[in-house]
Amino acid sequence: MDNTTLPLVKIIPPIQQPTDSDLLLIFFHILFMTFGICGNISQISIQIYHRRFRRKSPISLGAPYVVLEILSKQWSFSRATCQFSEITGQIGRTLVPYTISAIFLATGFPEIFAILPGFLMSVLVLVLLILLRVGESAQLESHLLGQAIRANNNTIMFEIFQCTVPFRAQIYTPGLAAIIELVMLANFVIFAAILGATQCRFANRSIEETNWSDEAEIRERLGEISREKFAHHYHYNSLETNRIQKRRVKRDGGIVSGPIATALVTGMIGMTAKTVNDLTNFNPRISEGGCEWFGTAPLCNFPCPADYDFIRMHNGRCSTWWMSGFCSPDPSFGKPCTTIFGDYFSKRFCCKSDPSECTWSGRWMGANTAHNIYCRYDNVGKCGMIDCSINHFNMKAQNSSKITGERCDQLELFGLRGKATCGYIAWFNENGDVVNSWYKTRR
Repeated sequence: MDNTTLPLVKIIPPIQQPTDSDLLLIFFHILFMTFGICGNISQISIQIYHRRFRRKSPISLGAPYVVLEILSKQWSFSRATCQFSEITGQIGRTLVPYTISAIFLATGFPEIFAILPGFLMSVLVLVLLILLRVGESAQLESHLLGQAIRANNNTIMFEIFQCTVPFRAQIYTPGLAAIIELVMLANFVIFAAILGATQCRFANRSIEETNWSDEAEIRERLGEISREKFAHHYHYNSLETNRIQKRRVKRDGGIVSGPIATALVTGMIGMTAKTVNDLTNFNPRISEGGCEWFGTAPLCNFPCPADYDFIRMHNGRCSTWWMSGFCSPDPSFGKPCTTIFGDYFSKRFCCKSDPSECTWSGRWMGANTAHNIYCRYDNVGKCGMIDCSINHFNMKAQNSSKITGERCDQLELFGLRGKATCGYIAWFNENGDVVNSWYKTRR
């Protein structure tokens, strides 16, 4: 009787003992897998330590199943496990490289962080489509091994199963996979490198200059505000008032009274050092100026109060897309606004100057940068000197300048030229454009 006419009995063969070459291959596979996982985890830990990593990064869980399949020469688990292995393996090949590249690019080039959420969202949609097809297509493919054995009127053959994905053979071919997993990633990195090279053009830019998306509009607005401030001549009036005062008379054995001593320490905008030294009347006061964000999330559409200057607006997100990520302009911003209606809901950064607070020393706030600056006046030279330090969460700097100008209202700090009036300093670049403003703040 021919073997092909007998009933076929399929049995699972015993596990094949691995050869020396198999053991060597598995050893290197586990070794490289360990280095890869530990290396990635160590880098992610560094990002977390520096508080620059905000999202979890998936790690492929398919490697243990691959090792077991190499050992036994067959798939020993269910179809669900096969699907799980292929999906996690695909995540490791596709999504993880993009995520890790995006993390390092964002930390190396903070200026491109705004485009990363949108780019990663596009990659995520593409990867999800691939994962759905991979999971749906993953199956156990039967293979019969060896020659048929006739026994007790039956044909006996060994049957094994392999975890296969027809989708990869038919559609997601190695060529297409190389384009998505290598070429697109390489183009993304090259694009970031070009953007980083472009960033070098601004290497000599002052730390008090910004590059917001609406920078041109902001600078035009700052220019109008500065013209309005200096048109009032607040510090001119302060100077003229004190010129007619009599020279200070020492009392109590030559000890300078408290308010006058305060004037010597804080300095007065628009006054020479000698004029400050000759003051007979000075009433120190706390500034009523400063800057803050107006608007309450998520429907944060609120105008600046009447006595505040409108500086800029932001929604706290990386774009106006509905699912855009968070990109807070500074720590004082608070919670982001909704983008369900595009850019309709936005908070407004508004600043107020106090025209009756004319001292140099104290705390200032940058309108364009939201930097918190502390300045100290020194009553030396014709107009005095000022020393300022920026104490921001991502910016620490210190600089000093002589106070100059016919009316002692000009200075140079952090690569910019400044002109001051009571409670307000406008900063100009080398082209004479107003690029930032400082407001004397009570905080």
